[in-house]
Parts: sequence; C-alpha cells; structure tokens
Amino acid sequence: MARLHVASAVEAARAGYKGAPVDLKGHLPPHAIKAVLDAYREEGSQLVRLSRSIEVVERALRGDVFTATMRGQGRGSAPGSA
Repeated sequence: MARLHVASAVEAARAGYKGAPVDLKGHLPPHAIKAVLDAYREEGSQLVRLSRSIEVVERALRGDVFTATMRGQGRGSAPGSA
C-alpha cells in the first residue's frame, strides 16, 4: 500500500510540475511560479527518498540479506578520532 501511495504521489507531483507554468501564468508573477516549481522539486526529492526506503523495507520483509556499509567514507576524520 505504501509503495502504491508514493507512486501515485510521484505521478501527481510530476503532472503538477509540468502543468504549473501554464496553469499559473497570468495568475501569479514569475517569481511566485518559480517558488511553486521549487516546492514541486523539493517534494519530488522527498518522494524519491521515501520510495527508496519503502523498497528497502519490502526487500527486508521478503528476507533479503543486507551488508552493512559505512557512509561518508573519506569525508573528514574517522569516527572516534579527535
């Protein structure tokens, strides 16, 4: 259910993003339309991350085995060093 819900939200966001410039032209100034498009882009990024999270949970529920990895390797100092 979560996967389907997020997929429909992604589809709706894409449709809104594509239609917003035409639908809003003449009703909002250009800077406001840009703000709407920025909000759609941000929401789209969040939906993509959520979709990936749902995929991982589905895989775990199916019994897939995961290997631990370290994020951020090569950035700054090693954990525990100061």
